[in-house]
Amino acid sequence: MITPSVYAEKFVPYRGTTVVLAYDSERLPEPPKDWDELEAYVAANPGRFAYNSPSTGGAGSGFVRTALYKFLPEESYMSNDPKWAEQYDQGFELLARIHPNLYKSGGKVVYPNKNQGTLDLLINKEVDLIPAWADQTLTNIASGTLPATTKMYQLEDYALGGTDVVLAVPSIGVGADAAYDFINYVISPEGQKKCLELMFAIPVIDVASIDSDAAVMIEGLDLSSFEVFSVGSLGDEINKRWDSDIATLN
Repeated sequence: MITPSVYAEKFVPYRGTTVVLAYDSERLPEPPKDWDELEAYVAANPGRFAYNSPSTGGAGSGFVRTALYKFLPEESYMSNDPKWAEQYDQGFELLARIHPNLYKSGGKVVYPNKNQGTLDLLINKEVDLIPAWADQTLTNIASGTLPATTKMYQLEDYALGGTDVVLAVPSIGVGADAAYDFINYVISPEGQKKCLELMFAIPVIDVASIDSDAAVMIEGLDLSSFEVFSVGSLGDEINKRWDSDIATLN
């Protein structure tokens, strides 16, 4: 439990989300486990993998950024220093290599628009594996839009990126004790169960302490393993270079 004296100037994470690889386990019983296997899978299964253009949604952006930053040191993950943009070549070479074997329509590679565009391809069985937000995937499974055979996971060597959402009590607010009581409830097993079942949020406490059938859907998703990128204006530079170097390959 938290107390004002300890946490008065801190944020308290209450739910997490991350970009995962979502797939239909009926059509793809053994998905690739790491980046090398993913690249080999795309080459061996033309048209069955897709990601949305990075400027239109966080799932595609998470995939592209991880493809670039997997070749860079960890210090670059939280830096907006322009020097890192000079070291993106290996990542863009990877993206260029997989390009010819991505999802096609009318004989040309298509990068779907927005996160939902890629999910629609999985829903319609036009592809078998995509990067997607975990909560968006779970929402589609719960509504029956995606089949119950849909599963999600993260690559073992470089996860696709995650984040958490936080609560805080402003120092100028009133009723701080009640606010802290609310935060304590939200991060309790009961509160985390509601976050999981109603918002499809990844819990910030041990999933084993949450009594919910929904817990099975997030097996293997651990907040401590999420890669977090905060690169400031370099994100815009990544999108611009992707538009010029990758989107034009058709």
